[in-house]
Amino acid sequence: MKIITALANEEINKRIKENGMGIIGKDIQYQEAVIQILEINKSVDLLILSSILQGDLNIYEFINIIKYKFPNLEIIIILEKEDLQLRKFIISKGINNIYYNNRTTFDEILEKLKELENKTNKTKINYKNKETKNTEKKQLNKIKKYLHRRLKIINKIMFFKNKKIKLEKNKKIIAILGPPKIGKTIFSLIFSLNIKNKKILIINLDKKKNIKIIIGKMIKKEKNSIQKWKKNIDILLAQKDKTREENLLINNQKNRYNKIILEQFLEEYDYIIIDSNNINEEEIDIKKIDKIILLVEANLLGIDETREILEEIIHKQKYQKDNIKIVFNKHTKTSINKKTLRNLFEDFEILGQVQYDNYYNFITNTNLRFVPNKISKQYKKVIKKLGI
Repeated sequence: MKIITALANEEINKRIKENGMGIIGKDIQYQEAVIQILEINKSVDLLILSSILQGDLNIYEFINIIKYKFPNLEIIIILEKEDLQLRKFIISKGINNIYYNNRTTFDEILEKLKELENKTNKTKINYKNKETKNTEKKQLNKIKKYLHRRLKIINKIMFFKNKKIKLEKNKKIIAILGPPKIGKTIFSLIFSLNIKNKKILIINLDKKKNIKIIIGKMIKKEKNSIQKWKKNIDILLAQKDKTREENLLINNQKNRYNKIILEQFLEEYDYIIIDSNNINEEEIDIKKIDKIILLVEANLLGIDETREILEEIIHKQKYQKDNIKIVFNKHTKTSINKKTLRNLFEDFEILGQVQYDNYYNFITNTNLRFVPNKISKQYKKVIKKLGI
């Protein structure tokens, strides 16, 4: 009997194999990988499955897919907790080997495997008779329309999931946002300089292109060309002055266009840092951004401008509030006190503050060739708290 396990627990897989059972390969960690392996190894007799296996489908959808694509597959399922509705659903799919994680021992599972193996050795697995097949067809026809749509989605998920798995888990897209003149470009550059041993791409969406002056380099005029800056940092000055025809093209195909661009960058870079006043849907798909660092100037005007930005990205663009982090930039002795700021932004994680310093003039005038250690320390604290 050929067995695969999908328990997200390699130890159980090894123990079953040590007891002489016909385990194929290592324990599977993701739902999409289960379907792939079953399609490759069509002779698999038994799947031992955990109900909390990671993936984009809930357990009902996942079992529907497996039974639809592999109707003769024997399944042992281990549930995390008692769930009468889920149990009835599993039994309705012809799965009778149901166990509970907190009430089942390894010996019980092993005993069931031996029982199933003896049954397999005595008689070959026959296809179900015509009456059973007709019953299954009636059941499958009820969910066929739904499954057809879900299968298309799953194929897309599997394609991008496989591509994503190849990338390092810590690769991130981070946007530095804030009102005009808050210092986003300087922040983005010094922030990137203090991320060590990572390849970084800064995407600058500033119409005024101040970044050219700050870094003291002529950025190539070709559309969307990448400029080498430091050993591990490149800069992309995204062109906003598009023709009407180009804008129409992006509007018509924006989701596909943006998705492909960001994924291509992540294949080459560890971090993408987006420097912009706001996220324009025609340029960047906000759902692709892992974290937003919102720069706030701690005065009444700065807080009012920040509220407008939050309204746009949370309520209009539906961005996840938990992924928005606050940094108080250009902080001085006369800024609003810390306690008041914490109360004003109690719904958000505050990464820290960056003090205003006259050295910033020196940093800009020397094209960021030297950043004083006392300034770098403030950025390193922000980076550490962000989990980079």
